[in-house]
Amino acid sequence: MRRLDIPLPPESAPLAPSQSRVHAASSANFDSNMVIILAALLCALICAVGINSIVRCMLRCCHRRITLTRPPKEQNGLKKRELRKLPVEVYIKGGNEDMELTECPICLSEFTVGEGCRVLPICQHRFHKRCIDKWFGSHSTCPTCRRSLCPDQPK
Repeated sequence: MRRLDIPLPPESAPLAPSQSRVHAASSANFDSNMVIILAALLCALICAVGINSIVRCMLRCCHRRITLTRPPKEQNGLKKRELRKLPVEVYIKGGNEDMELTECPICLSEFTVGEGCRVLPICQHRFHKRCIDKWFGSHSTCPTCRRSLCPDQPK
């Protein structure tokens, strides 16, 4: 192997004027490139925040519009006072000709003789008293035809 001996300038030696200008120009070039890159990143950050704000605002407005156009929920139930106003009939097998139903549409078990059945005044549907009372705890409509029993709500 052959060794090349290249003399290196001492580190403490001052740079020649031409070398000094090249070093200063490359340093200034690096600084200006860094400023441009940082400015571009700052612009990208501002654009991303702006787009995020616009999208969030649009989603809020869209959500507000959806909640305003939805019909009011009928899941509020009947008050006990209103529930007591609903008529109760005693089931008599073969005695009531208008009772063509023999089973409760909620629990699907048959009516027994002497059992209390609630008759809804709007649609004349019949249910076990215990079944329909539980239903009306959280609903204000007939479970069969969905007609409202509250006078202030549409039928």
